Amino acid sequence: MRYRHPAILALVTALAVSCLDPADPGLAAGRWRVSEFWSGDSVTCSIVSETLTVTEASSQLSGEMTGGGGLCINYGLPFPSKPFGPISQGRVDRDQVNFDVASQFSYHGQISFDHMSGKLAGVVTLGPPASRIVQVTGTWFARRS
Repeated sequence: MRYRHPAILALVTALAVSCLDPADPGLAAGRWRVSEFWSGDSVTCSIVSETLTVTEASSQLSGEMTGGGGLCINYGLPFPSKPFGPISQGRVDRDQVNFDVASQFSYHGQISFDHMSGKLAGVVTLGPPASRIVQVTGTWFARRS
């Protein structure tokens, strides 16, 4: 049988495809497994298996980064410095995602169905004996868990 109303078929198809938009802001909500790699000055860090829990209201994001394991090195010695804490300044705009963690690190990237990735920038405080602040930059990747 031949379909007699191609305009209706086109409308139904367009509506179905729009529901599958990978940049839908609703896709950011949930639990994500995060890995990140960053460095600056004398510091390098590789962190895996952090948990990012995200809730949404419209295009605004909130939530928390917790856990994770990895290794951070300063002048050849390990040190405990990984971003964790509440999300602030979180926002999704089409396929772009941005958020800060504990006002220490800013994450900027792209979001798709089951993953997010991008660049990060932040600061770590080293010491004692003397405390110093080091600017770091790097990359991050998250997969829905």
